[in-house]
Amino acid sequence: MDEWLPAFLVLIWALGFTTVLLTRYARWKQLSKMLERSVRPESVRGVEILRRIENATKARTRTRTRTRTRTRTRFLVSNEFLEPGVFGIFRPALLWPAQLSDRLEDAHLEAILAHEVAHVQRHDNLVALIHMIVETIFWFHPFDWWIERKMVEERERACDEAVLRPGSRAEIYADSMLKVSRSA
Repeated sequence: MDEWLPAFLVLIWALGFTTVLLTRYARWKQLSKMLERSVRPESVRGVEILRRIENATKARTRTRTRTRTRTRTRFLVSNEFLEPGVFGIFRPALLWPAQLSDRLEDAHLEAILAHEVAHVQRHDNLVALIHMIVETIFWFHPFDWWIERKMVEERERACDEAVLRPGSRAEIYADSMLKVSRSA
């Protein structure tokens, strides 16, 4: 019995690893197809606000550090997606729900886009990918899954703080989040 225990444990680990890996791959394929079906918006309103926020953020970052972000976030509209989100690491794309812009005023749109730009500027998707790799390897450890939930909470909190830091009004940001959640 003792000679089979290590092989049995390796088999259990390999099954868990494969399951988590295949689940993540299926999710990635689903998001990739959703991005392929997304289109550039007919209205330039959201894109103009996104570029203005990116330029302002880059200007603030440039004054504090010497690094510059060369990538511009692609703005894509989707009929399938329920809330805004940034996808990709090297060529980030902001996936925007099709009817959301019509329900938002410019101030609300700017607050939500500032939150998403903060994710891009902080390289949150790269950090999430690194943690997914660790999580896939150590799938059996509950502490790893707890860390992932905490990291998501902290990423969101940091981006919320980035939106509010430059002097945005908290009421507008809160109202923006309510409008997005109601439209989902």
